[in-house]
Amino acid sequence: MEISKHFDDKSGNYASSRSKGILGWIVKAEKKQILRLLDVNKKDKILDAGCGDGFYSIIIKEKEAEVIGVDISKVMIENLKKKNIKGDVGNIEELNFSNKFDKILCAGAMEFLDNSDKAIESFHKSLKNNGVLIIQYPRKSFFSYLYKLYHNMHGIKIKLFSKKEFEELLNKFIIKENVNAGIISAVIKGYKK
Repeated sequence: MEISKHFDDKSGNYASSRSKGILGWIVKAEKKQILRLLDVNKKDKILDAGCGDGFYSIIIKEKEAEVIGVDISKVMIENLKKKNIKGDVGNIEELNFSNKFDKILCAGAMEFLDNSDKAIESFHKSLKNNGVLIIQYPRKSFFSYLYKLYHNMHGIKIKLFSKKEFEELLNKFIIKENVNAGIISAVIKGYKK
């Protein structure tokens, strides 16, 4: 299944399905680490890469920072814009913004990409010097393999990463932290060299 179609189809109940039960518990643990590392300030210009329907974009906007979302799903971006948040349909492997960002957040998208290296390069080009990159990614664990199996059953192939693999992927960044964020994922923070 094409990934944009998958998320277009999920867009109707995406937010509510991620707030209940075990998935809600997992998302809450990830959110705690992501927001701690992102450390949103009013003057920040932040790109929410792979924003979905705006889970983190809404929080960033509430903290009075400037936020722009980008997602491969047209329907997700339409939902984001209904929340009065700027957004563009696009592939995060091929970002092309004329202005640079203070921070980029990519939460829950890396596992779906064809080419993780291209996304990291794209983020690097889109950040100001010393800009901050926060990525939440599925780390290799028992529960992550169940997560992968779930997606495989729905025709979606995803990647899992070890912490070392992800640090090597961010070779153009100075790694500040790489911490577990619950039973499935980790969150890494790096500064653009």
